Amino acid sequence: MMKKCVRSMFVMMLALTMLAGCAADGVQSKISAKQVSAKKLDPGEQICIDYAKPSMQPVQEFAYQLLLCNLNKENPVFSPVSAYTALCMAANGAKGKTKKEFQQVLGEDLMCLPDDLMNILPQDKEGITLKAANSVWLDQAFRAKKQWLTTVTSLFDASVYQTDLDTAAARKEINQWVKKHTNGMIPKLLDQNLDQNTRLSLLNALYFQAEWDSKFIAQSTVTSDFRLDDGTVKKVPMMQQWLRGCEYLKDSSCEGVVLPYADSSYAFVAIKPAGKKNIRTWYQSYSAKKLQNLIAARKRMDVDLSLVKFQAKCKEDLVDSLKKMGIVKAFDPKKADFTLLGTSSQGNSLHISKVLQEAVIEVAEDGTKASASTVVAMEDGGSVMEPVPVAFDRSFLYMIMDMEREMPVFIGIMDDPEQ
Repeated sequence: MMKKCVRSMFVMMLALTMLAGCAADGVQSKISAKQVSAKKLDPGEQICIDYAKPSMQPVQEFAYQLLLCNLNKENPVFSPVSAYTALCMAANGAKGKTKKEFQQVLGEDLMCLPDDLMNILPQDKEGITLKAANSVWLDQAFRAKKQWLTTVTSLFDASVYQTDLDTAAARKEINQWVKKHTNGMIPKLLDQNLDQNTRLSLLNALYFQAEWDSKFIAQSTVTSDFRLDDGTVKKVPMMQQWLRGCEYLKDSSCEGVVLPYADSSYAFVAIKPAGKKNIRTWYQSYSAKKLQNLIAARKRMDVDLSLVKFQAKCKEDLVDSLKKMGIVKAFDPKKADFTLLGTSSQGNSLHISKVLQEAVIEVAEDGTKASASTVVAMEDGGSVMEPVPVAFDRSFLYMIMDMEREMPVFIGIMDDPEQ
């Protein structure tokens, strides 16, 4: 059993140079603009939540559907975990039909599963680093409810800030927060100021860096052909390695490999369709359950591996994708019910106007680096054998996965290594 204590008083972290004082249901707390450590208030009565280890199936299904809704993009890459966590913060303030739609897409458990994620994600040891951070940004014209703030500061470990959200200063501070928590891989998430009606912004940031359990030798990297789906062939750097006892994936429609990272349960999973089938056609014919079964049925084989060395970046507003997945009312100013979040100073409730995510990944001889940040903006209104040749020399699916929980932290398709 796992236990998380939720304090009825919340912990707030204030670090804005334009800070004017943090307010929630009329509670005021001022702090030096340059202070970056958390300011703790005296704790009140604790609410203890006991729960068994939650299933990661809702995150698995969310990851599959998120990529499925973005197959028209070139070199798409997302962090379903980042988007899932940020959306769960909003979902905990929803009621009625709005909350029901969140539960249909994110799963019934909107508290224990995100809490478990924040407990299991952080990794900091030789060979692997994984950082996760959440923050809540309140506009001066918004009054958040204490119970919701208690939830996000306790279960999501979120820092809380308050300022005028539609200003250039707020955009700069949010971008600085993202840059810090992605180790500089995402220096500017917001290109423009938030809308003047924005009253609340919920942010998640992830940073992943890991060395291969078996590193590629740089001198073995060669220039080789990579075939794009339109038939074009490009010369790209291809890493080479002969792996004994590699975890090999295969069924009638595809094959792939699981490449573990050093001293962790994390691995890089790469899958390509059999024959000449297009990666997107194959993915649309597959399912989250089939992917789970494919990975579960992996076998150890000797593999003569060729893997393209690449970098990819993707920035997308996920609102349309989430509507396709079933979250609709949360984006409708007239139908969204976020009563449990709070209200604007004029008494108006909120709706979600933007779910922006940027994700970056770098795959090289030593290992992998990846970062993602999501902002949810809410507005007012075996034996030695012959090696199996596996060459990822055309479009393929890849994931950075927690193999113990079969949870994709990052998922993407590599179309063109030169883009």
